[in-house]
Amino acid sequence: MRLTYSTVEKEKRIKKTQISFLGINQFSSIVWLCFSLRVCSDI
Repeated sequence: MRLTYSTVEKEKRIKKTQISFLGINQFSSIVWLCFSLRVCSDI
C-alpha cells in the first residue's frame, strides 16, 4: 500500500514539473516572439 502511494506521489510530482517546464517554455517563446517583432518593427 505504502509503496504504491509513494509511486503515485512521485508521478504526480513529475507531472507537475513537466507542466511548469512547459509553462516556462511557452512564456519564453512568447517573450522571444514579442522581442523579435519589436526589433523587426524598429528596422
